[in-house]
Amino acid sequence: MAYLTFFPVGNGDMALIQLDNGQNVLIDINIRAAADNPDDSTYDVAKDLKDRLPRDEQGRLYVDAFLVSHPDADHVTGLSTHFHLGSPDDFPLGNKNLILIREMWSSPIVFRRAR
Repeated sequence: MAYLTFFPVGNGDMALIQLDNGQNVLIDINIRAAADNPDDSTYDVAKDLKDRLPRDEQGRLYVDAFLVSHPDADHVTGLSTHFHLGSPDDFPLGNKNLILIREMWSSPIVFRRAR
């Protein structure tokens, strides 16, 4: 049975699909700075996400695929804080809190709007 989790991120979207075969697909993210502040009452969506993700043989948290629907801030906020954005070979193995993205999916609109 597959599971679908919609995270409470306020404005924007963030959903995790956990497939029967063990793969995890994350659709958009909106991890606001307030959610990272332990003194703020904003729901800690990053902790919730990380608690649901598996670790690979090197101990890295990962998603099999990250789908970016479009590049508005409320669909990519927190990406550079919580995810490793470089080559998997350059992943800092001492950092157990970063999430490795195995594949990134997006529409061509993401690149057209970035220009």
